Amino acid sequence: MGQNGCFSRKTPIRLSMEGSKVSEATWDMALSKERLSEEANKMRAEGNHLLFTHLAGGNHRATWFVAYGIEGVQDWLFEQHR
Repeated sequence: MGQNGCFSRKTPIRLSMEGSKVSEATWDMALSKERLSEEANKMRAEGNHLLFTHLAGGNHRATWFVAYGIEGVQDWLFEQHR
């Protein structure tokens, strides 16, 4: 865990080293919701269970408003189950 209990950029590397298949990307949060959804769908198409994204251009609080408005992220979230 990184500062304030948040995941650090090292997390995807560590998970990969432990055998997990991780998709990782950095997106500019100024992109349109449609473009961000396309990027999310590309990650989902890779077939990896763990999707680790970084939204550049904002702080932790600001990125939540963007992240939860991305349709591809919403689709991925609601596909999750035990």
